Amino acid sequence: MEQFYVESESITEDRVAGLNCKTSERMEEDDESVDYVITDPPYYDNVQYSELSDYFYVWLREVLKDEYEEFEPELVPKAREIVANSSANKGEDFFVESLTNVFSEAHRVLKQDGELIFTYHHNENEAWSVILEAIIESGFTVAGAYPVQSEMPNNPHISDLDNAEYDILIFANKENTDEDITLEELRQDLYFELQDMIAEERERHENLSTADLGVILRGKSMYYYSKHYPNVYTDGEQVGIEEVLDTVDSVIEQALEGTVNLPQSIDPITQAYAAFCQRGSEDYDDLNKHLLAKNLNVSDLEDEKLVKGPRNKKEPMTADERINYIEGKLNSNGDNGHDLLDIDRVQYLYHLYKTDQNTTEYLKEWKSDDLEDLAEFMADVSGDERYENVMDMTLQQF
Repeated sequence: MEQFYVESESITEDRVAGLNCKTSERMEEDDESVDYVITDPPYYDNVQYSELSDYFYVWLREVLKDEYEEFEPELVPKAREIVANSSANKGEDFFVESLTNVFSEAHRVLKQDGELIFTYHHNENEAWSVILEAIIESGFTVAGAYPVQSEMPNNPHISDLDNAEYDILIFANKENTDEDITLEELRQDLYFELQDMIAEERERHENLSTADLGVILRGKSMYYYSKHYPNVYTDGEQVGIEEVLDTVDSVIEQALEGTVNLPQSIDPITQAYAAFCQRGSEDYDDLNKHLLAKNLNVSDLEDEKLVKGPRNKKEPMTADERINYIEGKLNSNGDNGHDLLDIDRVQYLYHLYKTDQNTTEYLKEWKSDDLEDLAEFMADVSGDERYENVMDMTLQQF
C-alpha cells in the first residue's frame, strides 16, 4: 500500500488554534470572521450529557483544576446545559431559546458565504421541530440535508427495534429567499416531494426502516420549508412558524402512512386506495386527511366504488364488490379498458382468474411491471395469493 506523510509544520504553519471550555451562546470571535461552524447539537431529551460527564470529570479535575479555572467546580456545570429535561425544569421553550442563541452567535461570526454544518438524529417529531425553529429564527436557511449511516446494524440500541440508524448532515447558510408560497401549496408540494423521495430511498435501500425513512424525510422538509421562511401565507396573512411546523409534521406523518412501496407511475387514486387497504378501516375524517395530502378526497374514491361504510367506519371495497362496476366501465369504453384505473385492471384480472375465465385477451393488453408490482402488493395486503398468481401467468405466457 502506498503511504503518504505530511510534515506537522505544514499543517500548523500560519494557522492559529485555540481551545475554549465555555458556552457557545457567547463567542469571542469577531463578526463575519469564520468560514465554517461545525458542531453537534444536543439531541433534545435523548442524552443528559453533563450528568454522564460527571463520572469522567471528577478524575480529570484532579490533575487540571490548579491550572485551568474551568475545572474548579466539583461537578460539570449544568445550569445552562442545552437539553430538554423536565426534572431540571428545562422544557421545549428553554431548549429552543438556548439553541437559537447558539445558532445566532454562529450566524454572527460566520462570513457572508460561510456555512453552519451539523448532524442530528432523533425519532420524535417534536425534537426535529425545535431544531428547525432554532435554525430559521437565528437567520439561517437550510441549504442541504443528507442522510449518513451513523449506527452499525448490529448495534444493541437499534437491533430488532424501529430506531434510526441514520443521522442527517445539515448544511445551513445565510442566503435568504423572497419566494412566497401559500400554506396549502407548501403542504401539497412537500407531500409530493416526500413521496418521490420515499420511492427513491426504497429503491436504493430495500430494507430501510420506517424510523430511518422518517429521519431522511425530516431533513428534506427542513430544507424545503426554510427556503420559503417566513414567506408562507394563508388568505394573504403570514402564517406563524408553529402552524407551519404543525403542517410539516402532518405531511411527514401522512407521507409515511401513505407509503405503499409502489411505482410512482401508478395512478394517484390507485396509490391512495392501496394505502387505504394497508391501513384498514378508519373514520371519514381520518381517511379524508390522508387523501387531502394527495390532492384527493373521499368522494374521489366513492365515485370509483373503492370505499364503503358509514361515516364512522369507512372500509376498502373488495374486488368482488367492485366487479360489476369494473365490467360496466369496460363495456362502456369498448377499448379493453384504456380509461380504467390500475386497480381496476388488477382486480378484473384477479376476478377472471378466480372464476376460471380466460385472461388471455386482457393479459396481452395490460401486462406491465407496474401491474405486477400492484398485484404483488394486493396479494400481501389481502393475504390472497391469487392476485399474484394471475400476474405470474403474464410472465409465463408473454
